[in-house]
Amino acid sequence: MGSESPVIDRAEIERVLCQIAEIDAARVVGSDDTFIQEIHVLASQKKAARQIVRDIETLLMTTFGIAVDHKKISIAQINKENEPPPAHAEARLQITNISLSVNCEVASVEVSLTNNGTTHTGSIAGPASSFI
Repeated sequence: MGSESPVIDRAEIERVLCQIAEIDAARVVGSDDTFIQEIHVLASQKKAARQIVRDIETLLMTTFGIAVDHKKISIAQINKENEPPPAHAEARLQITNISLSVNCEVASVEVSLTNNGTTHTGSIAGPASSFI
């Protein structure tokens, strides 16, 4: 029983990849007609890059019988005019203050985080101990 690799038509794979709604352009790089070294994709921000990679893996397996390691797929996402930011692209929390105080046997910590102009502060206190 032989283990022949399928012949890869890079132009056909690129054409089919562009049928995925979020993909605008795709380029498949290979050393010969049986091996994919890299896949480069230009996509919108409507879906998370990780999900686009999974869609590519699934499409290649179901349509061409080709298994590709997700590490060989690179996604560049562009923001098109009038395209709302994706739900997963929420602003990150920013640390605005961290303070630590020790008074006799009590240690207290206060942390302030800011998100979209709103600051949230949390604090905790407990027994102080020395770390040796």
